[in-house]
Amino acid sequence: MKKNNKSHKSQDISLPSPLGEGLETEVFSLEEGLSVSPVISCGKQAVPNTRSFFLKLPSPLGTLHLESDGEALTSVLFEGEKVKHPKGVTLQEAPQLPVFVAARAWLSRYFEGHDPGVPPPVRPQGTPFQQSVWQRLLTIPYGSTTTYGALAAYLAAHNASGRMSAQAVGQAVGRNPISVIIPCHRVIGANGTLTGYAGGLDKKIFLLGLEGKTEF
Repeated sequence: MKKNNKSHKSQDISLPSPLGEGLETEVFSLEEGLSVSPVISCGKQAVPNTRSFFLKLPSPLGTLHLESDGEALTSVLFEGEKVKHPKGVTLQEAPQLPVFVAARAWLSRYFEGHDPGVPPPVRPQGTPFQQSVWQRLLTIPYGSTTTYGALAAYLAAHNASGRMSAQAVGQAVGRNPISVIIPCHRVIGANGTLTGYAGGLDKKIFLLGLEGKTEF
């Protein structure tokens, strides 16, 4: 996603979901304390990096490609996006893998227009900084949005140097490998403007509309 260096609260618009009744929405400030259990598991993968499990899952946005290390999701990608695997890794289709069963149920509730609750465990691979950004994305509530500037301000407040680049945050958001479940689509530009999305801006608009937000 593209960066935005301004830090303003995003505008909130309550409009009907495209899949049913109108959903109550609210703007989320990252300065607010939240009691959210982390689901990102950092560190080494539970399964040696020689095998990756996958599932192809139909969705309103096309077929999603899910991958797992055997315990947690490592990627959720849209059609056309690719996973880069280290040399020697083999892929195995495993539709009944427990994490895929949980992810399928979660995504089904989500695409029906409901808050699906706590997501299945995820283990995206990235730098410690990227992990910190993705972890913070998981605290943005369903139906809410925040800005790149607000993300940068929050992370700066928890950084030893007290400084944080909105551009660096934007780059980390754009490299999120677990679409929808780690909700990078809930990060928008200053004053409610939309910015890019790895899966395409049309998908970002759809996901925000599904959660009750539109007319940006």
